[in-house]
Order: sequence, then C-alpha cells, then structure tokens
Amino acid sequence: VSTVPKVFMFSVIVRDQVASFATEDGNPAHIKQVDAINVYAPSPLLATGLTLLDTPGLGGLFRNHAAVTWRHVPSADAVLFVTDSVETVLTKDEVDYIKQLIKLGKYLLYVQTKSDAADAEHVLGWKKRNLEILAEATGKPATSIAYFCVSSRLAAKAETAAAEHREKLLKRSGVEDLRKFIGDRLLAARRKQAETRCATDLKALLAAAAKMATEHASQANAAASGELAQVEKTYLDRRQALTEWLQTDL
Repeated sequence: VSTVPKVFMFSVIVRDQVASFATEDGNPAHIKQVDAINVYAPSPLLATGLTLLDTPGLGGLFRNHAAVTWRHVPSADAVLFVTDSVETVLTKDEVDYIKQLIKLGKYLLYVQTKSDAADAEHVLGWKKRNLEILAEATGKPATSIAYFCVSSRLAAKAETAAAEHREKLLKRSGVEDLRKFIGDRLLAARRKQAETRCATDLKALLAAAAKMATEHASQANAAASGELAQVEKTYLDRRQALTEWLQTDL
C-alpha cells in the first residue's frame, strides 16, 4: 500500500487488510490517502506479462476517482468497461465516457457483472439493451462488440467445487470466456503491436546506420579528394620547376 501525505510511504499488508484501505467503510473520506494497492498473485494469465489495473471508476461519488482513472487511461492497451446486471443499463454519462475512450484510440471490452443476481432472461435483456446503446454510440454492429456477462460469485464457487461441477459452474460464470478472450485476442494483439513496434524501431535504426555510413563514406571521399588534389598540385608544381630548370639552369 502506498499512502501519500507529503511523501510516498509503503507498507506490506495481507489480503484480509485490503478492505481497511480500499473501501469506504475501512477508509472513510479517503482519510488514509491511499494512492494504490499492488496485488501480486500466482495467476497463469498474469504470468504472461499482463497487468490489470482496477481504478476507482467513472461517474462515482468523488471527482478525484475519475481523475485517477483518466490519469492511467493513456498507458492502457485496452479498457474493460464494467457495468452490472441489476442497477441500470448504460447511462448517458457512461456513453459519453465511452466516446472519450474511443477518441483516445483505446480498445474497449464491456463486462456485465453480477449475472447470478437476476434471472437469465433479465440478464440477457440487460445485455441486449446495452449492446443496442453501444452500437448506436460507436457506430459498430452489436455482433462486433466484445461484451461479456460474468459472475465472480459462481467463479469463486467453482474454485472449491467438486470436479464434476467445476466446469459447469465456470461456464455459467462467463469468466472463462473473458479470460480466454484476453489471453487469445488481447495479449496476441499486444504481442503483434510489440513486434511491429520493434520492427519499426529496427528499421529506423538500420536507416540511421545506413545514413551514418553514407555520411562517413562521403566524408572519407571528400578527405580523399582533398588529399588527391594536394598530390596533383605538388606534382604540377614540381613538373613546372623541372621544366624551368631544363630550359634555363641546365
């Protein structure tokens, strides 16, 4: 945990202490001035180099929450825009935020949480309405929008369930679909971007090296040309002197 009174201070906490720093009940009015909580977990997905940043969100009760989120958005490769299945469909303010994120060139995934908190018909109706709103806001067909319904509660149950029930619970949770999309699509796209950037940088370095070599060759040629001119001048001077000696002194 890093706290920010006047200088950065760091302390190590255990998982059971996170709520006392990260929730309104545990840290009322942000009295502890927590800047960030870094969590490390032995996750196969995180082991690939992925970093997940959970920001306070947009449109919350505190304006500084949105400021924190926008501070981190520019460095993100993709943004998971999280809504839920019970409170409300996407609002006008949220759509405005989404449009701003798109203008920044960010890849957006939409995650509808708490899919276990309502019946399937309600959850699917919520998803359909949100996709209609997103299609209108982004100008993309609903079928091309990355949208996932998930239940962290069902995923947590799957962790401790018997083997014969685990796969069924995971499938119902929707978490595996999201995880697979991140692993297969986002990380692959990120690697491709990195490879492209590396190739671009290498091409620029090679071009710079070729330019330097050409400049050095030109300088060497210029130097050689100058030396040759001096040799030619010396030769002509001595030939003139020899001619004069032959015609007069001899």
